Amino acid sequence: MARLSQAIQKRGLPRAPVGFPIAVVTGAVLAASCGSVARLEPAQMPPSSSKLTAEASAGACPQSRGDEPIAVCNLAFSGEFEVLNRSDQPVDVLTRVDVETRTGSDSWAVTSALVYLIGACTQGPPETRCMTLAPHAQFRPRPWSGLTCSGQCGPTCVGDHRLRGWPLRFAVTSCNGTQRFVGDSFAPPEFEDVPL
Repeated sequence: MARLSQAIQKRGLPRAPVGFPIAVVTGAVLAASCGSVARLEPAQMPPSSSKLTAEASAGACPQSRGDEPIAVCNLAFSGEFEVLNRSDQPVDVLTRVDVETRTGSDSWAVTSALVYLIGACTQGPPETRCMTLAPHAQFRPRPWSGLTCSGQCGPTCVGDHRLRGWPLRFAVTSCNGTQRFVGDSFAPPEFEDVPL
């Protein structure tokens, strides 16, 4: 303690008030004895996903699959996707999007993740069961973060957790339930660097 007091006096640092935590004083002495301390900068956040350009999504759609009117396109970041109507006719699709996980070499299973074709957050699921995509229209929903029941709009449920397992894929269903349109596989958002 005497050495600390001498170091403070030698450096010309002000004396700490009585009862001041010793760790704070020690930190000040160490900083002064080691020269200048680099200022900590706030962490840089990645650019907003909503500002992706058309170029970022170009080529991310699966190849045309026969006469399927709908393409489910993965975008630059895991969990980001858009739905594209490639046909000359309007197409009705369910607003609920399935997140599927591979269970075998050629088999996929629907997970419990709740993902919807929504552009903005609302209380609960969308009010409408189906939505109409105009000819050649594309719709980019809010990105999915990988959480099971609040992955698009923040904490909304008890027991929410990250979906495990990969690869994953998004699947959109026609409103009458007769057709399913699946996107290419992707790694979960928390494992973007995991090879598929």
